Amino acid sequence: MTECLSMNLKLVKVFCIAAVLLCYSGLTSGRNSRTGIISHGLVSPNIPLERIQDTAKNKDRVFALVQEMPVFPGGNDAMAAYFKGAVKYPEEAKKKGVQGPVYIIFIVEKDGSLSETKVLKGIGSGCDEEALRAVKSMPKWQPGKQNGNPVRVQLHIPVNFKLDAPPAPNKPK
Repeated sequence: MTECLSMNLKLVKVFCIAAVLLCYSGLTSGRNSRTGIISHGLVSPNIPLERIQDTAKNKDRVFALVQEMPVFPGGNDAMAAYFKGAVKYPEEAKKKGVQGPVYIIFIVEKDGSLSETKVLKGIGSGCDEEALRAVKSMPKWQPGKQNGNPVRVQLHIPVNFKLDAPPAPNKPK
């Protein structure tokens, strides 16, 4: 009975963490276009929370879910401001009317730097390259932690490219 209750509490913790991560809001930037973060989340939420030993086996392990997830310096508002200034809507995409999310996947290292940054799913016309460039240029994050120890954590961020609607034509009076 005690083991069952303990397992249920662990599952509740995992679901709470996942729910918080899925509640990130959309952000916007640009004059004639909008770009921004829709959310950042988990690549695979099925990784169990477990005690980490400082062994060679765990040295390079990459987690998708940890007790303390990585945080952009200054939090979500600071990340919104960063993307607002960093992401430029590619001219080719504007001309072709290309819109949508570009999914970037990366690892937040133990020191907060980013590695293995790549496009998971793109939309083309220069948007993929621009989203990748902006993410690679991000400052160091506060690293994720498991049992108080910094660990490598894989995240993904959808960067949304959306053109503003053209202005409505003036109606003659």
